[in-house]
Amino acid sequence: MCDPLLRHLLRGPEVSAWLSKELERLQIQLGTPGASPSLADGGILMSGLIDAMPEADWDNALAATFLEN
Repeated sequence: MCDPLLRHLLRGPEVSAWLSKELERLQIQLGTPGASPSLADGGILMSGLIDAMPEADWDNALAATFLEN
């Protein structure tokens, strides 16, 4: 039987779909206003992304990601 505290966690293929959607949302949030949409060509997640993009609106991006108001 599944622990009641864990029953709402995603499992299996649901995780990769969720992660893809969250990465897409982050790209949109951090995109340059007025820039043409572009498609990521793969790669890996970057270590130190916040430091690499100091001009980004991280307060709003993190609040949206973690559902803060």
